[in-house]
Amino acid sequence: MIEGRIYTYSIINVPTAEFSGKTPYAVLVVELEDGQRMLSRLENFTSEMKLEIGMKVVESGRDDSGNLLFSVV
Repeated sequence: MIEGRIYTYSIINVPTAEFSGKTPYAVLVVELEDGQRMLSRLENFTSEMKLEIGMKVVESGRDDSGNLLFSVV
């Protein structure tokens, strides 16, 4: 299982056509334990969630395109 911390993030409220009807959603830069950083989405994000830089996240699956998804621990 891949683990890391939120390095930075953005909450998307105005979607591209591909994400129409799926807002809001969170896009993250995750800093992995070895120092590498990767772009991902936060799975099961809701507007009530309070995200913070440094929060621990873990791999929680993949989207339809095979990209890793993360969830807050």
